[in-house]
Amino acid sequence: MTSSPELLRFFTTEAMEYLDALEGIVTSSAGSPDAGAFVAVARAMRGSATMARAPRISDIAFVLEQIGSSLREGELSWTVALQEELRDAARDLRALIPAATRWTAQDDQRALQRIASLRHYTPNDEARPTPQSSASTAAPIFIALQAAAIAGDLEAFVADSRGRTLLDDVVNRLRSLRGIAGVADHPPLGDVADAVERSLRALAPDALLVDSDAELFRSAAAVFRRASADLRARGRINLASGEIARFAQATAPPEMPEPERIVHIDDLFYADAGPHVVQRGRESGAATPDRHFRSDTVTRVEHLRRLVAEARAAADPISRDRVRHDLRVNLERIEQMARSINAQQIAAFFAELLQRARSLDAALLDTIESGAQALLVPNATIEEMEQRLALLDRTRHATPGVARTAPPTAGAPRRPGPAVPPRAAIPLGATAAPRKPTPPPASGKALHDLLQQGLSGLQSLEREPLSEPARFDDDSVVPIESLLYRGRSALQRAIEVRDEMRTKGSADQESLQELYDLLDLARAE
Repeated sequence: MTSSPELLRFFTTEAMEYLDALEGIVTSSAGSPDAGAFVAVARAMRGSATMARAPRISDIAFVLEQIGSSLREGELSWTVALQEELRDAARDLRALIPAATRWTAQDDQRALQRIASLRHYTPNDEARPTPQSSASTAAPIFIALQAAAIAGDLEAFVADSRGRTLLDDVVNRLRSLRGIAGVADHPPLGDVADAVERSLRALAPDALLVDSDAELFRSAAAVFRRASADLRARGRINLASGEIARFAQATAPPEMPEPERIVHIDDLFYADAGPHVVQRGRESGAATPDRHFRSDTVTRVEHLRRLVAEARAAADPISRDRVRHDLRVNLERIEQMARSINAQQIAAFFAELLQRARSLDAALLDTIESGAQALLVPNATIEEMEQRLALLDRTRHATPGVARTAPPTAGAPRRPGPAVPPRAAIPLGATAAPRKPTPPPASGKALHDLLQQGLSGLQSLEREPLSEPARFDDDSVVPIESLLYRGRSALQRAIEVRDEMRTKGSADQESLQELYDLLDLARAE
């Protein structure tokens, strides 16, 4: 049982209704029951269990469906023994369905025993094996039926928004649709279901439906209805349909406000030595700014890389708008965290990416991923991160065909771009020389090797410094022995330490240790 708790609770309610109907069919008639109704209820229970990923309950429902089909086709006769077997199966299901939320090995064993007992009444069982209970068995027709039902409920709610009891049914159907793994094969149904559920839950109980919400629900209903028709006719959804573009426009995120100015905590103190109201802690195990920044950003940077992968795979406008908004939010958060610790190079790098994030082009995604990798280097300090980003920035701007598309945000240091040489004039009638193909920007292993090469180049400063080393007049080597107290000098220093201890009126451990060391040095002479 791997479904979400909400989906399993919805399945429990729905399956118990099917079970009540199944028991009524079995016990209501003294003779043979309505086999057609029996098959329909068993099939509905199997579909609900498949959707909720309750494989054993789905297997039991499938065997019940086989028994109903055999009764309907005349392959099986109705007997008292069969009626008792179906009653026992109903009793087991009444205990197993609520256990779907906390499935145990005992429940699994009980379900297997019931399946083995029911299969004695299924003729030609080898010719009709039980299918694997997997989300992949959900046919597009089932998704189409759910989408059509959601569209109808949304249109009814927009027509009369006072019927808030309809919202529970819409939310349950949306969750049922999202619980089917096959929905991922039919974008953008999952994103549409998420957006509609968030909007429905944000509605106040007695508030009037505003025009923006009404348009969102209407456009969502149009997407679901178009998806239902496409899945029935072709088995896939037309991503270029006008309904999807309409919904993308109705859910377009608002423009992000200007980022708030971040004031570093050191700026709130006076520049003198104090005393101040707040003092810096002196614990040896206190976290450094490097450790704080790594712990705060590692999860967000990993999420940023996942968003880059989603942006590369997004094909429809709804998915691209969602990824674009999430990318901008995460880039802004990383920039703010960098500014809070005065990591200006990191902040400027991600501020520029934030300005360019309105278009998800391949070069931008490569740069975001490379910047994220620079922040994920194990045990790297802030200075090392900034060096890597600075080298990446210079490499990117020096690469032909890759240039800035927007200036950095206010407060970020401006870095001059590479100089562009003037283009030589070509005489009339002459043919210009063929241009060399523009090399692609470095990425992946090539970018890693380039960064390592740039950092290793800094080691040349040890051999060839930028300026001449300072010269001192007296460059003689002083032996360390001449810096120690010995003999009479050690004894004189011991007398001074003793007098200092008498003046203070107390003897601390450090002073006593120094006194003992001096006496040892005096005795060694």
